[in-house]
Amino acid sequence: MPVISQYLARLKTLDRYIGSFDVAIVGAGPAGMFAAYELAEAGGFKVALIDGGLRASQRVCPIQTPLERCTFCIPCHVMYGVGGAGTLSSGLINLRPDVGGDLQEIVGDWDKAQALIDYVDSVFLKFGAPDRVYEPNMEALVKLSTIAARVNARIIPIRQRHMGTDGSKKVVEAMTDYLIGRGVSLMTGTWALDVEKADGRFVVKTNRGVVEASAVLLAPGRGGAEWLAGILKRLGAKLDYGPIDIGVRVEVPYAVMEPLTSAVHDPKVSSTPQNTTIRSGPSARTPRASS
Repeated sequence: MPVISQYLARLKTLDRYIGSFDVAIVGAGPAGMFAAYELAEAGGFKVALIDGGLRASQRVCPIQTPLERCTFCIPCHVMYGVGGAGTLSSGLINLRPDVGGDLQEIVGDWDKAQALIDYVDSVFLKFGAPDRVYEPNMEALVKLSTIAARVNARIIPIRQRHMGTDGSKKVVEAMTDYLIGRGVSLMTGTWALDVEKADGRFVVKTNRGVVEASAVLLAPGRGGAEWLAGILKRLGAKLDYGPIDIGVRVEVPYAVMEPLTSAVHDPKVSSTPQNTTIRSGPSARTPRASS
């Protein structure tokens, strides 16, 4: 059993009434934060934003300190906390629907998907993301794409905004302060242990008390995938599984990649070998409710 599962198994629901809300959001990653942002901007909603981790400014991974080694923090500051698992990464924003997923297929239209990405990007800018956008060198990519096509590969011409790890934390902190200022109740270090439905309302049971809400949004991310699947099954929701990206690190001399990295800031190359279909198994998928 994973360390975090063992930790959560020891936690007990605190028999204390926290309050009643219009919407309770479990998970303060990108989905949870942007949901809270939209509700706060709409106004008139009492919102609770619940996360087992800490605020971005309090999240420090020992590997990224002079210690330079994992100390098995519980919860892991990389995986859990406000901003989600990507907060302590390089802070690279891919401004294209078919990178990191296939948003255009989910919304059914490329232009609509791109408009959503542009809107999300504008929110990041609102909270301090750098103005610079890395544009692909299309002239160079035309030549490189010809070479890539010989091995059945495709170079994706992508625009990217790079916030950096420190920049990401600052943007998430600024957004967090804004949400609190707009009346969102942020509950960090608070683990949602169970969700029940009674009399048309939801009850979220946590290690710090009980939250009631007219609606719930469960967005615990990969770290909460197993928990989410269990809750959805108990609530009678149908489950679907969304694919995740699995990365393989291959290091080559700088001179080999320089033509490509000069054309695209952080290159994305896709390739499907002939007569081969690449699928991810159930263990590498994230559960979600489906209609």
